[in-house]
Amino acid sequence: MHPVLFKIPLPSWSLPLGPTLFALAVIGAALAILGRYKGALDLLVIGLLATVSGVLGGILYRGQHLALESLPIYSYGALLCASLVVGWFLSLRLGERDGMPRELLANCYFVTAIAALLGSRLLYVLTNLSEFHDLVSVFALRRGGLVAYGGFLGGLAGSFGYLRRRGSALLPWADVAVPSLASGLFLTRIGCYPLRL
Repeated sequence: MHPVLFKIPLPSWSLPLGPTLFALAVIGAALAILGRYKGALDLLVIGLLATVSGVLGGILYRGQHLALESLPIYSYGALLCASLVVGWFLSLRLGERDGMPRELLANCYFVTAIAALLGSRLLYVLTNLSEFHDLVSVFALRRGGLVAYGGFLGGLAGSFGYLRRRGSALLPWADVAVPSLASGLFLTRIGCYPLRL
C-alpha cells in the first residue's frame, strides 16, 4: 500500500492515451530543437526524454483510455520532488560559495538527478524481476519501485560522466552534492510513512 498524501479531484473524462502521448512526443521534440538551438543542455535532455517516452508510450498504449476521476498524490513522490528542489538550491548555494560556475552546477545537478532516478529504478527492476512481466510494467512508476542504492550509483555515474565530458574534477562537485544527498535521503524516508494533509 502506498500512502496517499491527498487527492486532486478531476472531472470524469476519458483520455485516449495513444494520441495524448504522441502529442507529448511532439512537444518534447520542439523542446529538444529549442534546447539544441539555444545551447541549453537541460532543455535538450528534457525534450529528448519527452520525445522518446511519448513515442514509446504512444505505441504501447495505443487504443487504451485513461479514466480521469481523482489523482492521488503519494507522500513518497511528493517528498521525493521536494528533496530534488531542496537539493537543487542547496547545491547551487554551496557551489557558488566555493567559486564553482553556476551553469556547471545547474547542468551537473540536472544530469545527476536524472541518472539517480534511472539508477534507482534499474536496481529495483533487477532485484525484483519476478514483478515485471512485460516492458510496460518497467515504466509503471506509480506502482512504486525505487532503490536508494541504485540512485546513489546512478547519480555518481551521471556526475562522473558529465564532469569528465566538461573537463571538471569530481571531488569539488562531490563536496557540494553530499549535503543535498543527505537532505534528499532524509526527506524521501519521511515520505515512506503515511502522511495526511
